[in-house]
Amino acid sequence: IHPQYAAQQQLSDLVKNTEGEILSEDVGYLTMNHKTVWYGEPFQFTKLAKAGLWNAAPLVNDCAHKKFKLILAGERIKALPGMQECLDAHYRKTATILDLDVYQ
Repeated sequence: IHPQYAAQQQLSDLVKNTEGEILSEDVGYLTMNHKTVWYGEPFQFTKLAKAGLWNAAPLVNDCAHKKFKLILAGERIKALPGMQECLDAHYRKTATILDLDVYQ
């Protein structure tokens, strides 16, 4: 068994058991559990946003309006302009599993 298996299974179960929209930096957990992928590759979107080529405001607005029941945020999602502030203001960090902060 892979050393991170238990933590990976915990994240997968969390995604599987959450009803409603989920934003995850690791979209693998979404696709494995037949959930909608709202935000494809965080690395690319973060680079585009910082270069002014992608507007993160609609995603941050969704965050502010609590569209997501669960957010699994790593450094890339939190680096989007305004996103860390939104998470701090509108969500509660309930855990850190592997390299993902769990916000609900």
